[in-house]
Amino acid sequence: MKYLNRIYTIIIIVIALALFSCKNVENSLISFSKDDTIAVITSDNEIEFMNAIAILNKKGGTIVIDTPVISLKKNNIVRINDDFPGGIVGTMQENGEYPRLDFSYKYLKKDFSGIEINDSNKFLKNIIIEHTPYDGISIYGDNNTLDHVISRYNYGAGFAVYRDYNKFYYCYAYRNCDFDLAAYHSYADGFKIEGDNNIFNYCFSWDNSNMGFNFKRSSNSSELSYLHSGSWNNGNINVFTGKYDYDNGRPLDKKLWTIKQFVESDPNFSNNYYNKNYSIDNAHIEGHSAKNWTSKLQSKTTLEGNGFTLGGSNRYQGIEVKRNILYCIAFENKDGGFVDIYDHHRYNTNMTNCVSFNNDINYRLPFTFSKWSDNWSWGSKNNDKFNNNGITTKKPSNTNSAERIINSVRDQIIKSVFANMFPENVNFDSVISSLK
Repeated sequence: MKYLNRIYTIIIIVIALALFSCKNVENSLISFSKDDTIAVITSDNEIEFMNAIAILNKKGGTIVIDTPVISLKKNNIVRINDDFPGGIVGTMQENGEYPRLDFSYKYLKKDFSGIEINDSNKFLKNIIIEHTPYDGISIYGDNNTLDHVISRYNYGAGFAVYRDYNKFYYCYAYRNCDFDLAAYHSYADGFKIEGDNNIFNYCFSWDNSNMGFNFKRSSNSSELSYLHSGSWNNGNINVFTGKYDYDNGRPLDKKLWTIKQFVESDPNFSNNYYNKNYSIDNAHIEGHSAKNWTSKLQSKTTLEGNGFTLGGSNRYQGIEVKRNILYCIAFENKDGGFVDIYDHHRYNTNMTNCVSFNNDINYRLPFTFSKWSDNWSWGSKNNDKFNNNGITTKKPSNTNSAERIINSVRDQIIKSVFANMFPENVNFDSVISSLK
């Protein structure tokens, strides 16, 4: 009876979220009856979980995870295949936390993800993915839904989206880190997007070694929607050396694979950190001097860090390519806030109620705007760049007050996800609406 009650609760939550999402994702979440449940995992049992995945691939259905963590040590990848409707739902634990799938990688980059969704009609809900050997979650199918999912501490992107018409709702990507130590370059985005017509609604990306939301490709008739989402402090190498947390009075984040290597190579690193003596002089990362590695990565030419990129790699100029950016915020990213990194597109763009501040450049958009209104900009190192005459941005009358309120929302989000919880209905909408 206990399990049935939890399953009924999950169904109610799914239906409620579907009703209250924005129009673009309304009714997109799939609900299942108790008869669709194929397994309820109640302990840290990798074999039981992988057996349930095999059933999911064979006939569809719902896997319910009702345990704090499943450690995946023998199987380095979870492949979800075929078009049978189904997926994985996590159950909130008694302490308020949600289940984690911990892949416990061994540092070295591999060419596969933690979870692969290879076909369509699948969903992930109320789960946390961490410590995968490459991208946290890769999607190679169409029409899948990720709802309340955290992807963090991976040796690659948090979410990698290679196909079309997928929907993301309250998804979070942070502290994903993937460095090519030979080229001194990073490739780990929060959301790496190579498919078309995907929707990101109330999604948040921060502290990743490369981009926050990185759209890399488009066809001649694609549409991309960033709605009510946020992206901050991406491309900051100091996150991964511990210096960022040290300067902000935070504990050493030993879940970062870079910090794990610093601690292993320098037995005094952790004690020095807490004794107010930050130093990486004696630390190493994969055989490299941490100090030399850090100095090279701090070069602007080797480490990118944009909040939202909106241009694909093609040079298509038609107005059939659409961009919808509504109530989004980008701040304190190493490079741009909202940018077309190729600087040559003319997409048809609706951009309203967006905020960009304290980035290297807040806006670099050579687009044709079907709508541009109530967008804000301040504190950038370089002037905004538009090809359209007459495009202007606003600046709040009190930027310090605006930033304090924005940082308060940011901190609420960070505090919740660090504690393995979802910050329900915490977003930047009301802050953006109140700017004057």
